[in-house]
Amino acid sequence: MSEQRSPTFNFCAAIAKPLGKTPEEVFRLAGLLPPLPAQVESVRGLAGEEKELIAIWRSLPAADKEYLLRLVRMLDEAVRKDEGRGR
Repeated sequence: MSEQRSPTFNFCAAIAKPLGKTPEEVFRLAGLLPPLPAQVESVRGLAGEEKELIAIWRSLPAADKEYLLRLVRMLDEAVRKDEGRGR
């Protein structure tokens, strides 16, 4: 008689590191946690600061996003000019 059981949280946590995954990833793969929304999946693999920027961006109203984008473009332009001067 073969009874199939679902993996436990403890089992998933134990195998996460050898698999090169976080426990949360293994929990989701095993069906112990629900899948992440698409917008969260889109930031996987980014550095912490990049994730923070995206989270802040997503929380801003449209007018603030436009203002922030103008600031970032001005900063980018200033950095490029400085790089062109040999800095």
